Amino acid sequence: RAMLHMKMCPEALEAFAAAREVSQRSRDKRDEARAVGGAASAQHYMGQYEESLTMQLEQRRLLREVLEASAPTPRASDREKYAKVCGKVGAGLCAVGRFEEAVEVLESHALDCEQEGALRGAMLARGTLCMALVELDRTDEALTCANAQMDFAQRLNDLDGMAAASGSLGALQLKRRNLGDALDAFKRQLSIYQQLGDSEGLSVASTNVSNVLRALGRFQECLEMHSMDIKMARQAGDARMQCMAHRAKANVLVSMGQHESAIQQLEYAQKCIEHINGLASELQAGHDLIADVLEAMGRTEDAMAERQRAAGGRVASSRPKARRRGSAYVPRRRASSNADGCKQS
Repeated sequence: RAMLHMKMCPEALEAFAAAREVSQRSRDKRDEARAVGGAASAQHYMGQYEESLTMQLEQRRLLREVLEASAPTPRASDREKYAKVCGKVGAGLCAVGRFEEAVEVLESHALDCEQEGALRGAMLARGTLCMALVELDRTDEALTCANAQMDFAQRLNDLDGMAAASGSLGALQLKRRNLGDALDAFKRQLSIYQQLGDSEGLSVASTNVSNVLRALGRFQECLEMHSMDIKMARQAGDARMQCMAHRAKANVLVSMGQHESAIQQLEYAQKCIEHINGLASELQAGHDLIADVLEAMGRTEDAMAERQRAAGGRVASSRPKARRRGSAYVPRRRASSNADGCKQS
């Protein structure tokens, strides 16, 4: 876990695999579940979302066996852990685009949390459920979830939860093309993260605001906002957030038709993270973003060369359509040419 905290993800993955082997020999399913959960976190951080989901499902299976073995009086801590993992499974399903399955898991999970009085779990579940429903165009149900998410956050006096709920409401209004309401919600989210001093939240919230401003044609405001984000991330020494801000600025420049400047921003973004271990998939995504802009400029040979460079000399397979990082999902790490989203608590 220390390695994971230090972003040494490949090393952490090996350590969790070793921990699982030890727990299997001792037949301790609780410890095995912990090791599997750690591996899922490392894989998610490395952008291996399918593999992370597989580990989350395995962790849920192990914890269910622990609960069944201790029935009818399971430990409260085991029940709490199982509930948390169910929420992570729902978020993991969203991360890979399996929204129908996510809704089924999250609806059940949210109801269980509410019945047990676990308001924080209910708040998180409703937020992720909201964004899954938005993706399925079930906006009326999504609005009910977003309002419930905000209610739970206010009852808990949880500022981070209120910011996530504001993000959910903003994403919902953006889906409905109510740009004024979406902008108000995202500005509330930005204000809360400023109050908290949350650098990642600030980066995501400012991108949300920028996306709405871009839709309104207010490009100069977007550029000024992302330039400030880059400066703040640099001062904080946060290379990942600096990368995200450069990519967000590139999105705006593409919308303005300034493709060369956009490529320059994307190259800056690559330099920010190329020295960080365990981010190969994110670097790959960055090359793909540059290739996308080159293709938009009609420079197809340069775009192909960029994809080949990213794939180590092999032609890269077409990347999947990027999903939004909404309060919908987990704190999602996949880079996307549409870098909008609402940070999930």
